[in-house]
This record gives sequence, structure tokens and C-alpha cells, in this order.
Amino acid sequence: MTSGSKKIVGGFGWVALVKYSNDALAFLTTLILAKLLTPEDFGLVAVAGMVIETLRIFKDLGLSQALIYRQDDVERASHTMFFLVVGLNICVFLCAVIVSPLAGRFFNNSAVVPIIAIMASSLIWTSLRAVPDALINKELSFQKLVVPDMVPLGVGSIVGIAMAYQGFGVWSLVVRSLIVSIGGMVLIWPYTSYRPAFQFDRKIAQDLLKYGQHIIGSSVVMVAVYNIDKFFISKFLGVGALGAYAMASQIANLPITQFSHIVCRLMFPVFSRMNKEVSALREAFLKTIYYTAGVTFPMAIGIAIYGPDAIRAFYGDKWAAACIPLQILAVYALFRSLSVVIYEMFKATGRPDLMQFFVIVRLALIGVLGIPALMWLGLPGICGLIAAANGIVLVLEVFKVAEYLAISFGEFVRALSLPLCMSVVLIPAIYWAFRFNFGVMALGHVAGGILVTVICYAAAVFMLDKVVVSEVKKVLFSTA
Repeated sequence: MTSGSKKIVGGFGWVALVKYSNDALAFLTTLILAKLLTPEDFGLVAVAGMVIETLRIFKDLGLSQALIYRQDDVERASHTMFFLVVGLNICVFLCAVIVSPLAGRFFNNSAVVPIIAIMASSLIWTSLRAVPDALINKELSFQKLVVPDMVPLGVGSIVGIAMAYQGFGVWSLVVRSLIVSIGGMVLIWPYTSYRPAFQFDRKIAQDLLKYGQHIIGSSVVMVAVYNIDKFFISKFLGVGALGAYAMASQIANLPITQFSHIVCRLMFPVFSRMNKEVSALREAFLKTIYYTAGVTFPMAIGIAIYGPDAIRAFYGDKWAAACIPLQILAVYALFRSLSVVIYEMFKATGRPDLMQFFVIVRLALIGVLGIPALMWLGLPGICGLIAAANGIVLVLEVFKVAEYLAISFGEFVRALSLPLCMSVVLIPAIYWAFRFNFGVMALGHVAGGILVTVICYAAAVFMLDKVVVSEVKKVLFSTA
């Protein structure tokens, strides 16, 4: 194994450690908080998050990706980016404070006003770590992010659960988010040699902004795509329904898309380095898609099958409204997990405009059909629309990236076929075997079914996929 390959594998290991440790803790914390809080509490935070996300599109302007992509005069570009990003986010924070009363009136809920104002301060804290974060990603030195990313979440989770238990309601969620953002900002600086200097280069700023303009364009539309559903639901069905939807979305998306984001966080700088070598880029892309599908397909199908039983067993009827949306959104998350890999390829090859185009197509479908789907079929209707829109756009994205990399559609399908076949055969079979033997699935039965499913899926992979076995042996035993 080459030193470059070792660095990629090592980088993946560190990113996976941070993300999956955080994801496991966040997932567990969410489950506990959902037991202590109400859908309305989660709905209020979701409304505040929706407003902040609308303003957050200007928080970075694609500068972090531009700095990772940049190959020359990186130090001066870092100083320029630092002052651009921090100044910009201070302005965005002030805008959030100003618009918070308007949001309260629009959603007919004054309780959201202070929540928006306080949660928006996270924009400033995260902007102060933007440059160190980008430089660490650029160097593939992901081990430096372990403490800054993991410790604040652990502290925030403990404090949030304690506050919820003491009856602080929605504020337990607000304080938890602040601890995570402030703690991450404070703890990242000891792990980087970068220190801001009063240097601002107008030419470099123009270069960074030019690269980032399509990313920010895509971000504008992405924010609309990922919030238009929440807007429709909160406006027409209320914050309680939004809370149920937000819970379903978080459970469905967190295990699946977070794996894809681990891959993308690692592979964007890797793709960027080989963007002139089409054959190498083609091979790296197909491998990335294959391994992503190998994890996200069984996760998505497993969540869709086991999720409703787990919700009913743990929460009873309080969160029953989240069951069907959870099943549908698991399929949406599967499509999204593949799309984010394709978007990293578009960015790495200097074509973020393609990402922007496909996001606009997705927004148009949901924007036009969202209200009819919601009014006719309720939460399941808009969830089905979101899944269908993402599936349609994913097919278009595949054709475009295949054209650039000279990949046939058949090659892409073959990269997905084994994970898909194993998932649709094994997971339902094991689930129905448990249902046949135990009838109503209690929480222990659900946990046992998931454990057996994981073991059987892993065994099937190692029996049927010799490539995976070979790669694992290289990682574990190579000393070259």
C-alpha cells in the first residue's frame, strides 16, 4: 500500500471515529431527549433552525471549499478568508436578531423569537474555526479534529439531558447546541499552527469568491430544498407536526448521510488532487460509490423496516406520527447519500455549477408539488414527494458524472447491485423471522433483530465480495 493510500485510509479512520462516535452520541441523546420532551419542543427548535439556515447560506460563501481547492499562496489566502468569513457571519447574526420577531409573527408563535436570536450566535462561533477546519481538511490531518468535535458534543449532551430532566423544556435543546458550537471553536485552535494575521489580499479574495460563487449558489438552493418541506409543514400543520417530521428526518438521515459526509470530507481533497487524471479519478469515484452503497443501502432498508417498531416500543403513542414519515425518508436519505458523493466530484473537477443546477431541479419539483402533496396526503405525501424528487434527480446526476468520467450506466448500476441485492433479501427475511417467532416486536426483539441483521450482512459481504476482503487485508496487514 502506498503512503498516499495509507494517508487516505488513515484519514478515513479518523473521520469515521469522530463522526460515528458523535453520531452515536447524538443519536442516543436525541432518543433520550425525545422521551423527556414533546414534539412541540422539537418543532420550535426546527422552526428556529429553518430561519437560521435561511440566513446561514451566506456564512461561508463556499470559501472553505475554495481554500481546500487552492494550491498556491495558501497562507495569505487563509488570512483573507478568515476576515471575510468572520465579518460576514457577524452581519448574518445581526440579521437573524432583527428578523426573529417577524418570524414569530409569521408562524404565530412568539416563543420562537428568543430561540432564534440565541441559536443564531452559533454562526459567529463556527466562523472563528472555519479557516483552521479547512486547513486541517486540506492536509488530511483529521486526527486533529477528534477533541474539538467530540468533547463539546459530549458535554452538550450531558447538560442538555440534565436540563430536560429538570424541566427546562425546549431550552435544553438550545443550550446543547450553543455548547457544541462554542466548545468546538475554542478547542480547535490548539491543534493548528495557523494564527490570523491582519492581511487581506483583494485579488485572492476575488479568486476565492469566484470559485465559491457556484457553491454559494447551490447552497442558496440547497437551503431552500432542505427547508421548504419544514416551511410547508409548520405553516399548514403546526409545530407539533413539524416536530414529528423533524424527529423522523433526523433518525432517517443521521446514520445514512453522515457516512456519506465522512466519505466526502475525505474524498473532496483527494478528488481535487487527481482532477487532471481522469482514469484515476474514474476508479476512485466508482470505488467511493461502491463502498458508500455498501453501508447506506442496508442502513436505509434497515431503518425503514425496524424503525416503526422501535418508535412504538420506546415511545408509545407520543411519537407515532413519525413512523410512516421515517420509512419514506429512509429511502430519501439513501438517494441523498449517493448524490453528495457526486457533488464532491463536481466540485473537485471545477464544476460546482452542475451541483447548483441539479439542486434547482430538485427545488422546483418540491416547490411546485409540495403543497398539493401535503394537503392531499399529509406528512406521508410530502415525504413521498421528497423521496421521488431526489430519486429522479439522482438518475440525472449519474448520467452527467458518467459522461465526464466515461462511465457507462451499467458500470454504475453494477457498483450498486451487490449491496442492493443483499439488503433487500437479508434484512426483510430476518425481520419477518423475528416477527413470526415473537409477534409484537418489543424493544429487545428489535435490538436483537438489528444485531442479527448486522452480523448476517457482514458475513454475506465477506463471503460474496472478494474485493472487500482484499482491501481489508491490505489495511490490516500491509507494512509497505
